[in-house]
Amino acid sequence: MKKILLILSGIFAVWAVNAQANEDSLSSYIHKAAILNPQVQSAYDSYRAALAKVPQMDALPDPQMTIGYFFSPMQLLGGNERADVRLMQMFPWFGTLKAAKDEASKMAVARYEAFRQIGLQKVYQVKKSWYNLYKINEEITLTEDNIKLMNSLEQLALTGFQAPDGKTATSMSSQKGNGSQMNTSGMGNTNTNDLVDVLRVKMVIRDLTTKLALLQDEQTTERIQFNSLLNRNAKSFVYLPDTLTRASIPLQFANGLDNIYQNNPTLKMLTAEQNAYAAQQRKVTKMGYPILGLGLDYMIIDKRAGNTSMMNGQDMVMPMFSITLPIYRSKYKHMVKEAKFNQLSAQEAETNARNQLQVQYAQATTALNDAERRITLNQGQIDLAQRTADLLTTSFASSNATADYDELLRVEQQLLDYRLKLVEAVTDQNTAVAMLDNLMAIGQ
Repeated sequence: MKKILLILSGIFAVWAVNAQANEDSLSSYIHKAAILNPQVQSAYDSYRAALAKVPQMDALPDPQMTIGYFFSPMQLLGGNERADVRLMQMFPWFGTLKAAKDEASKMAVARYEAFRQIGLQKVYQVKKSWYNLYKINEEITLTEDNIKLMNSLEQLALTGFQAPDGKTATSMSSQKGNGSQMNTSGMGNTNTNDLVDVLRVKMVIRDLTTKLALLQDEQTTERIQFNSLLNRNAKSFVYLPDTLTRASIPLQFANGLDNIYQNNPTLKMLTAEQNAYAAQQRKVTKMGYPILGLGLDYMIIDKRAGNTSMMNGQDMVMPMFSITLPIYRSKYKHMVKEAKFNQLSAQEAETNARNQLQVQYAQATTALNDAERRITLNQGQIDLAQRTADLLTTSFASSNATADYDELLRVEQQLLDYRLKLVEAVTDQNTAVAMLDNLMAIGQ
């Protein structure tokens, strides 16, 4: 048990690098999920149960003791038999217990690999959910900043527009905000183009406000999902960094599939199950052989009056030997078939798992390459769009031209879109690396 605890402590320690230094960090969240997540704990308890079964398998059956007492002593040649005590120990056929223990040991290995797989899956889910929370949080921040920018552009458009009665276009448009027609006869000398600019930016602000509300709802949902992985209160605070660092690509990536086939816990689990079913075949084959029994029969003899024999009243001990006759062979044959079919099932499951892992590896690689291309693209696009927006802002402030204003709105929307896409690309890159770590069991 101490060895097991040391192994598990090592696994959790790798998951929890620097967790003590920063309680609210991704590594600390991974550590908490490894300890507190009920599915991980369930898999661990299942492994411990399988491990506890191993010592049971090589234990001999309990000996049988039979005690008989004669109320009326049985008359024998050497006296009167008062009681009879029999003790019998059965011995399964040679190698049966060893095969049974081997089966249990291999099945415990399978449960251990299943525990590892669930642990790795939870690590991936924690990372993915945390990255999604970061992305949503950044989208909220960018959207809020864009709303502030649109409000500034609205004020910029209002500088060239004044209603005849001295009211600004803002108050007039708010009074007509329910879709009623504008009374153009009262506009007099107002600048219609400026009013159009104001209304257009108001539409953009309304769209952004609606999008912001949706993002806030998504943030709440994602936070609940993240906290559920840590088995804690759904409203618990989740730490997020100001800037998400791009995850480094694992060194094993160069030989990705080979590393997956060598280290993936699912494949190891299915291999262990095949070995367990092979041991089960050996066990049930030997169960079809006779079971041997050795024992003693101790007879308590009372002296009988008038008996002059030297054996009169002397207790007797009789060695005993028994053997079972497994003549009903059908059940043993079907037990062997059951083990063979289970082994074949595990083999086919392993083949299917290899195929699925190959697909998942290709998908993760494609996602990683695509994310890196999008990061490079959007970084360049943001730089160009920002320079364009600065030039258009200067031009509109000096000339108040509607064409410049329309182009400025379009470029600002593009700039927001590029920034959102950059955040998404960075989180997708980190998520793809996390998937590769999961497939190759990196960190264990």
